[in-house]
Amino acid sequence: MPKTFLIAIFAVIAALFGPSLNAQVRDSKPVPVQLSLTEEMIERGVHGTIIFTATVDAQNKIAALDVDQGSGSVELDEYAAEKLMGGGVASDLFDPDVRTLQLEVELYSYDLGLNFGGDYFCEQAVRDHDWFRTIKPDEEFDRGRFYNFVGGMALISQRKEIHHLRKPENRDAAWRVALQACRDRPDEPFMGLVIRAGMELEAQKND
Repeated sequence: MPKTFLIAIFAVIAALFGPSLNAQVRDSKPVPVQLSLTEEMIERGVHGTIIFTATVDAQNKIAALDVDQGSGSVELDEYAAEKLMGGGVASDLFDPDVRTLQLEVELYSYDLGLNFGGDYFCEQAVRDHDWFRTIKPDEEFDRGRFYNFVGGMALISQRKEIHHLRKPENRDAAWRVALQACRDRPDEPFMGLVIRAGMELEAQKND
């Protein structure tokens, strides 16, 4: 897939939803972009989110990138920048008088859009956790994309037994148990273990 595609596709979204989306993108939230990791990076557990300010040239291509919020890994930040440089940007996504926009770039091994994390297994969760701890040793685990996704699912789910995962302290406790269990169960979906751990911990509280 050409590296221009993931950015240029927002031209289609802008055409479908009209000026309100254009204003939202320009004035508030960064444009989300998903990039693929190499197989070697996935095997090492490399992952993260980077926010760039992109400068767009007269041909509507990215000519410069400044890191507003790094992933914590210089390797990953540089990899993302290399993939983005020269990519095309839909003209509806930036002010032609300013020619800059923010990009929120996500690089992960799993798909939360179609599979809701069902393709994220314990073996990879452990790799990701261990790698994360090498770049951020002061943080217990990555309270980022997947962590927030589980919290959001707990908030909107009809399953009352997982509603307690809305609270960060409950999610933290389930995360610890699930990560430890994952080391002995590499083929199990991580999401399932988090939910199961959370339910068991909640049941213990109510005993």
